[in-house]
Amino acid sequence: MSVASPQLSVSALAQMVGLREPAPARPVEWVAQESPDPEIELLSGHVSVTAQGDTIPCLLLRPRGDGPKPAVVAIHQHNNEYHLGKSEPAGLAGDPHAAYGLALAREGFLVAIPDLMGFEDRGTAYARTGRELELFLALNAVANGGSLHGQHVSDVLAVADYLRTFEEISGNVAVAGHSLGGQLAL
Repeated sequence: MSVASPQLSVSALAQMVGLREPAPARPVEWVAQESPDPEIELLSGHVSVTAQGDTIPCLLLRPRGDGPKPAVVAIHQHNNEYHLGKSEPAGLAGDPHAAYGLALAREGFLVAIPDLMGFEDRGTAYARTGRELELFLALNAVANGGSLHGQHVSDVLAVADYLRTFEEISGNVAVAGHSLGGQLAL
């Protein structure tokens, strides 16, 4: 005896976790920063994610040299370190062993590293920080029919969609992460 399992469509899954509809990619003003590696260009900017102008602070690690490059979005860990976000995978702060974004750039990848809601540059809102802000954001998302996890995934997808606009990338955009970042990457 076989039992047919119901099929869950991509749109139904997206609605279930609270993914928002992405806004069209807009140009980003990238500002050069001091890089931890002279062979890697480090840029900071904000990727637009909604038609209302919401943005995601990001770092971009670009290996020097011409030619097409593979691209990846690197997602930071949680570890209750709300003061860290994009800076740790970029090798600018935190545990040097968690600088996998920088390691990927050294291997020739164009790497975008966003701050998730509640971390680093997005770690203060509604007069809250840290765990209190995370709980507030999670409950607010649920009250609006979504989830904080869904908002994080939406942000990562927005950054990946933005990377697809780069003429210098070769192939698809990969997603990689550690801990919470790995969960979101899956």
